[in-house]
Amino acid sequence: MLTVLLSRFIPQKDRRTFLEIGCGTGIVLSQLQTLGFDVTGLDVNEAAITYAKKRCPDAKLIRQSIFSFTSPERFRAIGAFDVLEHQARDTEFLKRCYGLLEDNGMLFLTVPAGMWLWNRIDVVSGHKRRYEMDDLRDKLMRAGFTVQFCNYWNCSLTLPWYILYRAYTMRQRPASPMEAYLQMPHAFVNRVLLFLLQLEQIVFFRVRFTLGATIVICAKK
Repeated sequence: MLTVLLSRFIPQKDRRTFLEIGCGTGIVLSQLQTLGFDVTGLDVNEAAITYAKKRCPDAKLIRQSIFSFTSPERFRAIGAFDVLEHQARDTEFLKRCYGLLEDNGMLFLTVPAGMWLWNRIDVVSGHKRRYEMDDLRDKLMRAGFTVQFCNYWNCSLTLPWYILYRAYTMRQRPASPMEAYLQMPHAFVNRVLLFLLQLEQIVFFRVRFTLGATIVICAKK
């Protein structure tokens, strides 16, 4: 879905520099490289950076926080995928992104949606919050951005299954909440969910969903 989103809003001729904040082990960075971006990955986790270097040997990888990171260049695009919800100072985070973008640069975000879905997995994962669409839009605008697109992901097609599976795994009393979160569904269930997500992707840019487990948003400087 991310590659489809990026391809829609950044044409091939404009795919220059891309900064991924919280790049982890480089899974998204490798996808960005296939799209033609010159990528820089930023993460505070040393082990993650080590794995990312193996996956993306041509990427520029930096172990540093966005709050201390400086760059002489400005980026065509910045992505933070499931990162903003970990930030105690999320508005300042967005302002830092704004300052690192070139004029008309694009910011791409994914965040967990809906405090009504808050659970112990969020606590164990270090989340500070889940987001409401209007609140996230307001924070982006206060940071100087103009929102270009926003929609829910894991929405009406998959959200009921998401809730049921989460409830089921929580009842199994695993060794830890994180173990429940990482537990793979049965292969058949996994195939059904993948199929539903593929259907959702087909209509993602044509249908405005009213709720979902994830918010996908892009904004322009």
